[in-house]
Amino acid sequence: METDTPTVSRGKWGPGLPDWGPAFLEAMAEDPNVSRAAAIARVNRQYAYEVREKNEALAKAWDCAVAHSVDTLETEARRRAYRGTTRPIMYQGVKVGHIREFSDVLMMFLLRAHRPSKYRELQTAAPSGAPVHVDLHVDVGVVLAESMRRVADQPLVPGLPVLRPQPVPQLAGGETKEEEHE
Repeated sequence: METDTPTVSRGKWGPGLPDWGPAFLEAMAEDPNVSRAAAIARVNRQYAYEVREKNEALAKAWDCAVAHSVDTLETEARRRAYRGTTRPIMYQGVKVGHIREFSDVLMMFLLRAHRPSKYRELQTAAPSGAPVHVDLHVDVGVVLAESMRRVADQPLVPGLPVLRPQPVPQLAGGETKEEEHE
């Protein structure tokens, strides 16, 4: 059974690599930027590409390093979508708490990647210059309700209770009773 992800483990790149190969591959596994990895490994970027074309072991390990980096990136995207990130709440220049923010955009990218039949954007081919119809199959209400539920469970200031809106009492005739504050 074939998979999209290469199978060489990070740090165990295997035989047949040039001297600069392990340092280059470790850098690529951290961040798949060839210029950066070449600088770290002290090899010319173009030369790295030339060797890749001729050296099957390097090409396979290179693909594995990039796959590892993308897996790490996907894990971080998933964490930000599920658990969110914290942003400080400032008052008169002093941090008084924090708020947890979630990324619905990252959530949608993950849903599109893993459930494309349900969440992909469908595009219809159109003649040049004609408008293109895009049909997006997403229940926005479900996504929004889940995001609101997660945010509602987080206190505005750590250590304080979660504040929930209280219903306004109804009077006869549908009017609401406003409490008087002194």
